[in-house]
Amino acid sequence: METRYSGHGVYRTEYHIVWIPKYRRRVLNPGLSGYISKLFPKILREMPGVEIAEMNIQRDHIHTIMIIPPKYAVSDVVGRIKGRSASMLRKKFAWL
Repeated sequence: METRYSGHGVYRTEYHIVWIPKYRRRVLNPGLSGYISKLFPKILREMPGVEIAEMNIQRDHIHTIMIIPPKYAVSDVVGRIKGRSASMLRKKFAWL
């Protein structure tokens, strides 16, 4: 983990965030996983400084280690990713 610098401070924050589909259904097949791995960084481009250090997608959940600067609330970042990814996934994969 490395030290990062912002305008008026120094921070070292990493968060382990786990996403689970409703009822922990095994819907994250290889096609959907590939789309998600491209979609998450695309959504995070809107929030400078936020990045995904590691991501592991399994059949029934997603593990991510994210670097989130102190200027963003963790709940805001997670809410934005969940909201945008859910709508984009429903448009592309109607069976969801």
